[in-house]
Amino acid sequence: MGRISGWWTDAAGEVWCRLRTLPGGDGPRWFHYDPESVRLLPSAGI
Repeated sequence: MGRISGWWTDAAGEVWCRLRTLPGGDGPRWFHYDPESVRLLPSAGI
């Protein structure tokens, strides 16, 4: 679980997201955006 803090599209058109994980985690990391494994929630909450 975490929060997306950035988006990036590489030269091949692949979409990446910078994911900040829960406190105590490894810190923000770039992940290939896969809508099957990354769930987007509304910023106002659910």
